[in-house]
Amino acid sequence: MQSVQRKPNKKLSKKWRIALLIVLIVLIATFVYISIPHEIVIEPTDEDIIILQIEPEDIIELTIKPKNGEIYTLEQVETSKYHLKGYENYPLDMDMVSEMFDITASITAVDAMVESIDIIKAREYGIDNNSLKISIALNTGKTHTYIFGYEIKTEVPMRYMYCEDNGTMYVTKINYPDVLNYTVKELHTVPPLNFSSELVDSIQIYENTGRNIEIIRQEDMWSFVSPIKYPISKDSAKKLCDNIEDMRLAVFEDKATDTTLSKYGLDKPRAKVKFNIAKSKVNITNIIDNTKDSYKVDEHNIELLIGDDFDDIGFYCLYDGNIYKASRLSMGFLLNMNIDEMYIKKPVNIAINALKELSIIRTDERNIYTLDFIETVLPNNKISKDEYGNTLYDMHVYKNGQEINSKEWTSKYMLLTQLNIDGRLPYDFIPESSPLFEIKLIYEGGERNIDFYPYDALHAAMSIDGIFIHYVSLDKLSEIEL
Repeated sequence: MQSVQRKPNKKLSKKWRIALLIVLIVLIATFVYISIPHEIVIEPTDEDIIILQIEPEDIIELTIKPKNGEIYTLEQVETSKYHLKGYENYPLDMDMVSEMFDITASITAVDAMVESIDIIKAREYGIDNNSLKISIALNTGKTHTYIFGYEIKTEVPMRYMYCEDNGTMYVTKINYPDVLNYTVKELHTVPPLNFSSELVDSIQIYENTGRNIEIIRQEDMWSFVSPIKYPISKDSAKKLCDNIEDMRLAVFEDKATDTTLSKYGLDKPRAKVKFNIAKSKVNITNIIDNTKDSYKVDEHNIELLIGDDFDDIGFYCLYDGNIYKASRLSMGFLLNMNIDEMYIKKPVNIAINALKELSIIRTDERNIYTLDFIETVLPNNKISKDEYGNTLYDMHVYKNGQEINSKEWTSKYMLLTQLNIDGRLPYDFIPESSPLFEIKLIYEGGERNIDFYPYDALHAAMSIDGIFIHYVSLDKLSEIEL
């Protein structure tokens, strides 16, 4: 039998095993470090690097290439007077444009990262054809150009800024894009819609679904007229007023033409909204000599058409011959009005100072309370006024013609104003008998009749001016002391 010679396995020495282990650990650590995002550490200089320092009036032209937008040029024709080059009649928001000229008059940095970098290498810092680019033309004949790249996530956010003049990549802590990265449409003037809700007499919303909503205001009372005539709760009325005063058009989009109306869904709008504004008087104070003037504003209407959505954040809106973008945050309530939720929940919500007469009618009893407000007279025979100059009144209450204690009556009436509904009636409810209990209110601006009919063993169906929506527990009605 032939013998086979086996060669023993050669093992690495202990020294080489340790060396390989160290190399492996270093490689793993390097891979982990590269894989995990980490903040860039910038060691700014003690003082800002001043790259350009001039006066805003030294700039004759400011050319902007916004991110993903078209290039345009703003001209300063006189000190603090600007127009869009080539479109002198374009309506610019002068406050925004003035701020753009102000910020570009001072270009500063905290560090010069790389000098003499070419534009291809600059892409590593977010400098490309889609970056914000500005060119500042001065009255000296010189032009300076800067391109803004990635934001750097440091404790104080910074940004790469490429100076095209000398090829230097800087780091700046001034967020220039916040003021400069606007398209020419975003610089178009936007008319205000922030009128006071106190001047709104009525609102009509005609939806293309066939639902029509009409709301009217009488004094401080808001009510639906359509789809049914029914009061609105105070909380819902306040929210509606707040929403009206917060309405804003966001950005100009286009002039209204047959083509653009069709493009933005405004040829067949989703909704037409009409605000009827009461006549008013506007007071103006001259800040120079403190003189005061006023002028009258006649009753008028404000109309809006609502078209297609954009970017899941808003919709196009036609107003006064122009198409604007409007956000759902500021104007979405016009499309999402929940009528059922807005109905009054406390039917006797009339303030005492607006109340003229209250009738409580039971099957076997009828009480009529009338209120009279008489000016409060001081011992010196002068009319009493509060700190704001408003006349103060003494309230007198009469029950069926006989004066009663006004304080006791007020306490009972305030409890009545807390009467609230307990649920919703079926849509087809019709009463089958006479009312168990009736409340009739006469107040400044209107009247309200609240009737309660048998519904079930524990509840009474409630109608307001003949409309049945809610029911109330019989126990609550039995606690009314008036």
